[in-house]
Amino acid sequence: MSETARPMDDTATLFLCDAEDLREMASLAEWVRGHHPGGRTRARYARVAFCGTDAPDTAELAAAVASVDEDTTVVPVRRAWVPARGTQDSTPRFRDLVLGDPARPRNQIARRLRRDDPTRRLVVLGEGATIADLRVRYEAEGAVDGAADDDQRESFDAFIARHADLTLDVEERGLRGRRYKVPRFVIPGIEARAGYRAAIADAARTLGRPAGDIRTEARAYLHELVATPSTFFIDWMGTLTRWITSLGYRRVVTDPANVERARAMMRDHPSALLWTHKSHIDAIALMSVMYDNDFPAPHSIGGINMAFAGVGYAGRRSGTIFIRRKFNDNPVYKLALRQYLGFLMAKRFPLSWSFEGTRSRSGIIGRPRFGLLKYAIDAAHATGTEDLHLIPVSINYDLIGETAEYAREEAGKPKEAESLGWFVDYLRRLRAPMGDIYLDFAEPVVLDGVAPEPTPELLRQVSTDVARRANACVPVTMASLLCLVLLGTQPRALTRVELDQATREIVRWLKSRGVRLEDILRDGDVAAGETLFQNALGTGVLRRSTGASVELIGLGRGQDLVAGYYRNTIVHYFIEKAVAEVCVATVASTPAETRVEAFGRTTDELHAMLRATFFLPSAEEFRRAVDKVLSDHDADWRATLARPGEEPVHELLGGFRPLVAHSTLLPFIEARWIVSTVVAGLAPGEATDKQEIIAKSLRYGRTALERQLIVGESSVGKAMLEGGYAYLSEAGLLDAGDDADAKVAKRRTARAHLETIIDAITVVRARAHAQLFGSDPSRTV
Repeated sequence: MSETARPMDDTATLFLCDAEDLREMASLAEWVRGHHPGGRTRARYARVAFCGTDAPDTAELAAAVASVDEDTTVVPVRRAWVPARGTQDSTPRFRDLVLGDPARPRNQIARRLRRDDPTRRLVVLGEGATIADLRVRYEAEGAVDGAADDDQRESFDAFIARHADLTLDVEERGLRGRRYKVPRFVIPGIEARAGYRAAIADAARTLGRPAGDIRTEARAYLHELVATPSTFFIDWMGTLTRWITSLGYRRVVTDPANVERARAMMRDHPSALLWTHKSHIDAIALMSVMYDNDFPAPHSIGGINMAFAGVGYAGRRSGTIFIRRKFNDNPVYKLALRQYLGFLMAKRFPLSWSFEGTRSRSGIIGRPRFGLLKYAIDAAHATGTEDLHLIPVSINYDLIGETAEYAREEAGKPKEAESLGWFVDYLRRLRAPMGDIYLDFAEPVVLDGVAPEPTPELLRQVSTDVARRANACVPVTMASLLCLVLLGTQPRALTRVELDQATREIVRWLKSRGVRLEDILRDGDVAAGETLFQNALGTGVLRRSTGASVELIGLGRGQDLVAGYYRNTIVHYFIEKAVAEVCVATVASTPAETRVEAFGRTTDELHAMLRATFFLPSAEEFRRAVDKVLSDHDADWRATLARPGEEPVHELLGGFRPLVAHSTLLPFIEARWIVSTVVAGLAPGEATDKQEIIAKSLRYGRTALERQLIVGESSVGKAMLEGGYAYLSEAGLLDAGDDADAKVAKRRTARAHLETIIDAITVVRARAHAQLFGSDPSRTV
C-alpha cells in the first residue's frame, strides 16, 4: 500500500505529530508539506510521543496552542504499518516480545522497513477539530459545579493530546480491524473526569481523610486494576486461546446471526457480556470467538488468584482485569473499580465476566453474584450511561475435563489451589478428545435510558433475566441426554436398543418444544454420535459391558456425581413436564372432586421448592406452563382428573411418553429431603449454621444411600444440598422462632411432605420403567 490520506482544505492547521524523536517528526512534517495544499506557509507542527500508558509530555503542544488562533484546526498525524505481504494471517512471533509490536516498530527498525519495504508504511491523519471546538468539549467534560479541587483538572493541552490519540486509533482500526480497539491513557483519562474528582471529594468527607490521601490510594488501586491491552498481545491471546480450545475440542459452535447481532450491539451501545461458568476455559473460548469474529477485545473480569506468573502478565496485556476476591471493607478500592468500569463503558469498551462468580460444580447455573453487576450498573448510573446492554453468553460443552474435580468437591473435599504448575497440568489433561464447545449470545437485557440505581430488586430481576436467557440457549448434547436416561434407570444398565428407544422418545419431545439440540441429535448423525459415545466411555462416565449375547451400557462406577453434572445442564427444559407428572401421581389417591384443587396446590408447592434453583417465573406463569404441558397431551385433563376412581388418573399418567420426573426432578427433591431430615432432627434452639448443616447433610446423605433410602449418589452433593438449605431458609424453617415446639413440628411436616413427593415420583419411575422394559408398573426397578 502507498502513503495516502484524506483530502485537506487550505486552512490554518496545527499538525500534532506522534513522533518519538525529531527525525520521525521531520519525516511526518515532510509528508504533510507534500500532501497539504498550503502546508509550506499555513501549517504549524507540534510533537507528542504517544507511547506507554502514562500521559505524554505536552509542553511543546501547549506552546503551539498558545501561539495560534482559536479557529486553527488541530490534525493529529501518525505513521502506521501494515503487515508484510503474505503475513496478514500469520501468528504472533515470540521474537516480537523482544523487538516490539510489529504494528508499531521502534525507530531503528522503522527506518530499515521504510528503506527495504516502503509499501508497508502509511501516514494516518485523525479527524481534525478547531481549538475553539476542542475548548468547548474540554469545558463540558471537565467542569464540576462547586468543585473544590480545580487544580486537579486535566490541562487543556493534555485534553487535546488524549483526543488526538483517540482519533488516530479510530483511523488505524479502519486499516487493521475492530479487534484492536484498546483504551489509551486510562488513568489520566479517569482522573480528568468530573465524576472521579467528585467521588474523591465525597470519599474524603465520608472517611474523614484528606482528599490527597484518597487520591493517592485510589491511583495505586487503578494501577493494580487497569488492563493495558496492546495489539501484539491481542494477537498473541487470539492465537493462544484458539490453540487451547483446540487441544481437546473439535470446534467452537456459534450461531452466525447471533454473533453479528452481538457485534452490532457492542459497537453501538455500552455493553457487558455475562457468561455462564462451567470450565476454566469459558473465558478463553469467548475470547477466541470474539477475536476470530473481529469483536473489540473484551475487558474480562477475573479473580486475582488467576494472575500468577506469566498468566497475569499476558492477561493484563490482552484485556483482563484482575480484581481482589474480597474488598467489601475497602471503600477506596470500590471507588477505583467503579470509576474504572464507568470509564470503559462510556468509551464503548465491552466488559466481560462470569455472572455466577464461580464455576458451577453441579451443572446448573448457579445463583448470580450481584457484586460486579452492582458495580457495573452503579458505574453506568453515576456516569449517565444510557441503554446499557447486558448480553448473556451461554457456554456449554459435549464433555468437560473438570467434572472429576467437581465431583470430589461436591463430595466435600477441598478445592485444589491454582498455580502455574496446576495450569500446565490442566492443559495436559485438556488433550483428551471431548467433542465440541457451544457458545451463543442470547437476547440482551437492556436498561433503557440512563442506568437506574442498582437496587436489590433491580439486581435480582436483571440477574434472573440473564440466567433465564442463558438457559434458553443451552443445547441438549448427547452426553447430557445419555446421563439423564441412565440416571433414571440406575443401577440397571440398558441394552443398545433400550437406550436408543429412551433417547429417541425424549428427542422427539424436545423437538416438539423447539428446544435446541446439538447436530448429532438433531440430524441423527450416527458416525459422529459413535465418536462422541467413545469419548464419553474414555472419560469413565459411561461404561460398556458385553455378556454372552448382549452389549450393556451403564454409568461408570462411582460416576453418579459426574453423570449428574451433565444431566443438570439440561434439566431445566423438563421442569414443567416433571412437575405435571408428579402432580398427577400425587392426586391419584385423593377424592375425585378435590383432585383439580389438589393438583394446583401441589404445583404451587413444587414451584416454591424449585423456583430459586431454576429461575422459575411467577407462580401464576408457572401454573400456565404446567397447564400447557398437560393440555398438549389431554386438552380436557381437568375433567379426566375429576372422574371417579383412580384408573382415569393412572391412564392419564400412563399416556405420557416419555416420563421424566424420576430422571430429572427426583435428585433435587431427595437433596431437599436429606437436608430437611437433618434439620428436623435438631434440638429446639440448636444452631442452623449453613456450613454445619451442609456437612451433616453430606454425612447423612451417604448413610441414606447405603440404606437405599434414596435412589442415587447424584443427590448427595454440596451444591444440591445447598439448594435444599436455601429452600428451607426461604420457607422460614431455619430460624429458631419464638415457639420452638411449633418450629420443630413445621420442620417435620416439611419432611413428611417431601416424602409424599418422593412417593409420587416413585410411582412415575415404576411406570416409566414399565414403558421401557415392559414390566409390571406396580414393581419398582
